[in-house]
Amino acid sequence: MVLYGVDRFGPAKRAALALAHWVRAAGGWLRVFCVHDRADPVAEGRLPFVRVMPSHTNIAAGLSQAHGWLRRRLAEERVVILITDGRPTAIETADGQIYKNAWGFDRRIKEKTLAEAVRLRRLGAELQIYLLGDEAEARSFNAELARRARGRLLPVRADELGARVLRDLDEGRWAGVGGWR
Repeated sequence: MVLYGVDRFGPAKRAALALAHWVRAAGGWLRVFCVHDRADPVAEGRLPFVRVMPSHTNIAAGLSQAHGWLRRRLAEERVVILITDGRPTAIETADGQIYKNAWGFDRRIKEKTLAEAVRLRRLGAELQIYLLGDEAEARSFNAELARRARGRLLPVRADELGARVLRDLDEGRWAGVGGWR
């Protein structure tokens, strides 16, 4: 999320820290995943120390990890927040290898990522995508991702991200989450 000298990782990390504090203070549950070639869970205490890594973006793995975590929780509020600056560029294959393609949209990567969005919808989770980039292909893909999940695509500037996420939470714009107030 650092590309061409523009840091979008810092604002995304600050938004995750603020959201973690807000949700914990309200007695809710939150799990953060750092998405790169794979998707790794990040313990709340380690969140301030997460650093950007040179890697690809495996959104399918992040959505899959979120699905697995939500499936194990008996929570009424099932909201997945995806903060991204573009498009997926990696997936994990059936044999555990990472398939990468950063040059244009790859059909295999796109299909697997969209399938994970459908799994979230079937679980009853709401997907909120905060898009930090302005690339037309990324916007189009993320709009389709939100549509498949019956979620929302919310384009936002990096410097407005944290305030926007917390404002959406506070105003109850996420189904079932307004009760956290």
